[in-house]
Amino acid sequence: MPTPAVKRCYKCQRDLSLDSFHKNRATRDGYATWCKECVAINHAAYRQRHTDKMAAYLKEYRETNAERLKAKRIEYCKAHAAEKAAYAKANAKAINARRRAKKAEQRNLQSDEERESARQEHERLKAERKAAREAKLKAKREAAREAARAKQSKVCPCCDVEKPLEEFGVSARYKDGRNCWCKACVVAKVRAYQKAHPEKIKSYKKQHEARKPVKSKVQHRGTLRTCFEPAGNGKSRSYGLESNPKRGEIHDCTTTMFHHRPEGYHP
Repeated sequence: MPTPAVKRCYKCQRDLSLDSFHKNRATRDGYATWCKECVAINHAAYRQRHTDKMAAYLKEYRETNAERLKAKRIEYCKAHAAEKAAYAKANAKAINARRRAKKAEQRNLQSDEERESARQEHERLKAERKAAREAKLKAKREAAREAARAKQSKVCPCCDVEKPLEEFGVSARYKDGRNCWCKACVVAKVRAYQKAHPEKIKSYKKQHEARKPVKSKVQHRGTLRTCFEPAGNGKSRSYGLESNPKRGEIHDCTTTMFHHRPEGYHP
């Protein structure tokens, strides 16, 4: 069996197999002059010396290739979904422990001002993401409402008949600005309820009549006269009627004050 080819690394001066070198078309033998290990050490040292420069470069790269990187991540997650789920389930405790240790290390390295600044930045980004989601949902709802309003007809779910929008009452609760049921179905439902509950309707009418202002047909020429009428619960409602003897008109001066009928008072 032939022995594998060997090449010397110019950095560490070791004789290594060709598998330990990256390929490079610019060289005579088609392989890089440094081994993979030395290249990795050199790159790590460069990144450590130029942290700001590398951070700016990576940020610009991610922003420029955001769509491509997102599609690549989605494709990778779909291809390795079962493997990722199995690994996470098998190593859940170790993963959580590493996360907690990393967060504790970050908290220990940061000062109080840095932690407060990081918290404020997190809250700001959270608020921005929430505002963006709300704006997106609002735009989606408005588009749906405009599409619904563009329609000239609508199906009533009660009678299951398609009718023009004029047959539905106005309502701001729905996308198209019209009620869910048509006017005929609403009227039929109200009448059926009134027929099924006559006692409730009668009591409601009595309460409604009791809340109306009570007016007396008292006329006194040229003067203002205070009248008391019973308003329920042992109280009276007071109001005034002023008449004009020349024109024969009566002006209502009703007040909203409720008080007990004074003793010995006879209008």
